[in-house]
Amino acid sequence: MKTRWPWIVPLLSVALAVSPPGLSLLSDLFSTNRLTQGITLYLVAFAVAVALALTLVEWIVRVLVLRDRGTRAE
Repeated sequence: MKTRWPWIVPLLSVALAVSPPGLSLLSDLFSTNRLTQGITLYLVAFAVAVALALTLVEWIVRVLVLRDRGTRAE
């Protein structure tokens, strides 16, 4: 691990968004049915919040691991 920038969770999030179920959810956001739009909006917002939380956790773990490796080298 050479960088502290998280890349695993964002890459998986994009892969899920362009998968058939993800594309179906995204297309439902622009549906004419208001109930479908409302439910899908909450699902997408929840998925984005989870992805952001996991990205933050990944970043913290990377910072701690890099800091630990730097301390051991000294």
